[in-house]
Amino acid sequence: MIHRPRVNPLLQSMKQNPIRELTKRIEMARGDPEIISFGGGQPSLPPPEFALKTADDYLKQIRVHRYTSTPGLPEVRDAIAKMMVREEEWIDIDADNILLTQSGSNGIEVAVSALAKEGEEAIVIVPTYIGYLGTLQTHGVKINPVRRLPEEGFKIDFDHLDELAGKRKSRFIIVCSPDNPTGRILSSGEVKTIGDLAQDNGLAIICDESYYRITYEESFRSFRDYLPNLVGVRSFSKTASATGWRIGYNYADSELFDAMEKVNQYRMLCVSPFFQELVYEFVEAHEEREEYLRHVVSVYRERRDAMRSSLEKRLPEATFQTPQGAFYFFIHLPGIPDDVSFVNELYDSTKVAAVPGSAFGMNPDEGFFRLTFVSEVPSRIDEGIGKLAKFVQDNVETPRLSGSDY
Repeated sequence: MIHRPRVNPLLQSMKQNPIRELTKRIEMARGDPEIISFGGGQPSLPPPEFALKTADDYLKQIRVHRYTSTPGLPEVRDAIAKMMVREEEWIDIDADNILLTQSGSNGIEVAVSALAKEGEEAIVIVPTYIGYLGTLQTHGVKINPVRRLPEEGFKIDFDHLDELAGKRKSRFIIVCSPDNPTGRILSSGEVKTIGDLAQDNGLAIICDESYYRITYEESFRSFRDYLPNLVGVRSFSKTASATGWRIGYNYADSELFDAMEKVNQYRMLCVSPFFQELVYEFVEAHEEREEYLRHVVSVYRERRDAMRSSLEKRLPEATFQTPQGAFYFFIHLPGIPDDVSFVNELYDSTKVAAVPGSAFGMNPDEGFFRLTFVSEVPSRIDEGIGKLAKFVQDNVETPRLSGSDY
C-alpha cells in the first residue's frame, strides 16, 4: 500500500488564482493575434532603453552570477533611498530601511510573515488584489474585510474600520494606493485616518504602492508620517514596465526591516544581482526616468480614456468609476449570476480576456469585472469592448442598471 503525503490543510480550500489561470490560457494560445487581453496588468510598453544599455556589460561581470546579501547590493538600496528623499521628500529613509524583494508579491508575503502568525487577524479593504487574500490564507491569518460600497465610489467604510481596529484582534491593515482593482488613490484625509487608527491601536499598515508613479489627475499620498507603523511595498514591474524582472523593494523602520530580512534569508536568499544592476541604472538616471514615466503615463491615460469612451458608447449598461491611477476599470454588469463562468465563456467565444470580480473579494453573482487598459492600443480596446458588448447582448437576459449609477 502506498501512503501518500498530505497537502497543507491551509491550501486545501484555496482556489487557483484566476489571473494566473488566464495567463496560462493566453500562453497556450501561443501568440494568437485575435486575443484581446483585458486580463493581467501586463504593460505593452517595453522597459526603458537607458536601463538596458549596460545589460550586456553586466552579464560579463562575475558578481552578477553570484549571491548578494539578502537586503540587496548597498549601492542599489542607497540609490532607492536617495530617490525617495529627492522625489517624495522623505527625511527618515536611508539604505538601512530598504529591502530588495523578488517582486511586490514577495514583498507582501514577507511583510505578512514578519507581522502575523497562524490564527491571528488582518483587516483588508475589499475589493482588493487577490494576492493579499491568498497570502493571508497560506499563513492561516483570518481576514476581516472592510467592504467599500460601489454606490459610494468605493470609499472606505471608516466606521467599520474603526470598529475592527478598536477590537485589538487584528495585527495589521492592508491597503493599496493607487488601488487594484478600482484605480482609487487614497486621499490625504484617508491616509491620516488610517495612519492615526494604526498608531492609536498598535496596528501595522502594509501599503502596496506598486502603482505609485502611475497616476493621472490625482497625486499619490504616502504614509510618510507613520513610518514606525508602516511597511511600504513597491515594485519595478509597473514603473519600469518590467513584470518579468521580478524585483521590487519594501521599506520599513528598523524593527520591521530586521524581521523581514530574516524571513527572506530563508525564503528567497537574495534577488538576482543582474536585475539589481538594471534597477540601479533605472533609479540613478533621474532625468531619463522622469521622461520615461511621463511618456508611460501619457500613453496609459490615452488608453484609459479610450476604454472609458468605448464603455460609455458600446456598453452603457456598465457602471464604473474612472480610475485615478493604476491600470484598471472595475465595472459592474448586473444580471450575471456567475462571474467566473461568464469570463470563461467570454474568452472561449470571443477571445476577449477579463478577470471576474470575485477574484478581488466580491460575490460571484454581483456582476463585477476588472478590465486592464494598458495591454492594448486604443483601436484594439474599442474592438474588445465591442465584442464584450455583443456577448452581453447575446447572453445576458435584459441587463439593466442597478439602483444607483455610481
